[in-house]
Amino acid sequence: MGKAETPEQLAARKAREQKELARWRKEQARPKRKCYLTYLIVVLSMVFITDSVATDICTKMKAEICGDLFGGSTAVMDTLGMLASAVMIAGAIYKSMSDRFGRKIFLVLNTAAMGLGMFVVYLAGNVGSAAVYITGSLLITFFIAHDMQAVYVLETMPAKHRFTYLSIVSAIGSLGAVLIPIMRRAVMGNNTAVWNRVFLVPAVLAVVVGLIAMVTARETDVFINNRIGFLEMTDKEREEENARRRAEAQAQGGLVSAFKFAFRHKQLRWLFICTMFVSVAMIGTMYYQQIMTYGYEAAYGALAPEVVTDALMVMPVIGAIFTLAKGFISDKFGRKPVAVVMASLTLIGIVGFFLGITLAWSPVLVGIFTGMYTGGYWCTSDAMGGNMCAEAAPTNLRASVLGAQSLCNMVGMGVSYPAMIVVSIIAGNDALGITCLLCVAIPLVAAIVLFMTKVAETRGIDLNTVRGDEWD
Repeated sequence: MGKAETPEQLAARKAREQKELARWRKEQARPKRKCYLTYLIVVLSMVFITDSVATDICTKMKAEICGDLFGGSTAVMDTLGMLASAVMIAGAIYKSMSDRFGRKIFLVLNTAAMGLGMFVVYLAGNVGSAAVYITGSLLITFFIAHDMQAVYVLETMPAKHRFTYLSIVSAIGSLGAVLIPIMRRAVMGNNTAVWNRVFLVPAVLAVVVGLIAMVTARETDVFINNRIGFLEMTDKEREEENARRRAEAQAQGGLVSAFKFAFRHKQLRWLFICTMFVSVAMIGTMYYQQIMTYGYEAAYGALAPEVVTDALMVMPVIGAIFTLAKGFISDKFGRKPVAVVMASLTLIGIVGFFLGITLAWSPVLVGIFTGMYTGGYWCTSDAMGGNMCAEAAPTNLRASVLGAQSLCNMVGMGVSYPAMIVVSIIAGNDALGITCLLCVAIPLVAAIVLFMTKVAETRGIDLNTVRGDEWD
């Protein structure tokens, strides 16, 4: 059991575990309401919409925020914004705690806290404070990184169709992001001085959705069964089980255990490496609104914000179509084909976006290409980093592995983010488009090659019994 416990410590731990065991047994015995899975899907869809809006809203308002709070300097805003990446470390530790305390509490807390972060950004516009904005954006960044709603789907829905269900609710979430351009048009229009009002309605909705999830969602059966199984073991049985898993004694989550486990096993090791390359291309999902705005200002002048809104209105529809298709392709043909197809569409989309902005194409066409490369990118990232990593990890480390994988994203972001900042300082905003194109295309091609040659298919894996060493 590691460091020897005193009799008092042993007795106290056993008492805590018995109390927890009784609580989970009571939860396990509770009958499910009729049509529980149906209304759970509805609740999770609302959470996905909240997450999608919180993820995209600062990006879709970036040019206006930059102009109001950072003196129009992209470099200043993005240099300060890099601080937000640091919260991924704390966020990954936080996410791993769901392997110990359960999924539901984090589903509720994450959703409501996204709303709090958006409300703080709304206040930043009222007081004209960059510091308040950074505080709000840090809150948003911290809580959107965990995707507990995706874990819920994976651990609740029938295994044969789990990614079909995931694609449906994810597509609804992607389509829900159209709320952002709707709010841009309704409360901002071409008056960029009131940009912060776009954040208010989504902030309130997020808190409401969090409260709904708290009242209606149950803990996942997979977590309850796994946790009860762990608590019912004797100390000797735990040592034997964890030795078999090559994890630390009593491993029920934790980033250290997750990293050690992942890099000991071929499948997770190469998935982590591939997603490091994919994360370099994440920069393409962070600058498109600025590139649109600066590109269209030359052609449309003061009307550029409305033109950008037109493009942003089309973009979520394309993303939703891609997300929906991802799940059906994934369950029918496998996880690998969907990742390669979506990565290829990402490359086509980023090239079309760059040409569209450079040549001032129709905002509808530019919106289509933007939806292709952002939707394709997130489908690729989800397939490799979220879905396949989840299927290749045992239940007792699943959330911790996903948290560790999200830290790997910092490696790629640590390459591309500074590159964009340096370019904006040296060459100005006009060079953001070509830099973004290169930062997306080059690493994504490398990721595709590694993924096709090093990673095995995970379709059909039983999440209750997967060990993680099946591919060694």
